[in-house]
Amino acid sequence: MIPKIAWRNIWRSRTRSMVVILSIIIGIWALVFLLAFLRGQVNNYISNIIENETSHIQIHDNKFKDDFEVKLFVPNARDVRNTLMADENIKAVSSRVILNGMLASSARGLWRRALI
Repeated sequence: MIPKIAWRNIWRSRTRSMVVILSIIIGIWALVFLLAFLRGQVNNYISNIIENETSHIQIHDNKFKDDFEVKLFVPNARDVRNTLMADENIKAVSSRVILNGMLASSARGLWRRALI
């Protein structure tokens, strides 16, 4: 009996009911769309970082991530690289140098004169 009365009450005002139903449908669609869009963005971001920045594996000194000191290099990097390149399961190997630094020059006027 109560479900029958509730059903009649819903359709007593058709305009109100349709507005509510459409707003629920649009809200759910927008949520699904935004979640899918966000998931695609995150997957793309992770893929780009792996491909262009960090790669799948990095080999460096244990303390390097703390200080990024130049002196914390891998002393036998060429041997490590050759060993990795010999493995048939590894697609590619590259050696990279990561440095932090600042550049300062007192020759700003020389560049300005050279460009004129």
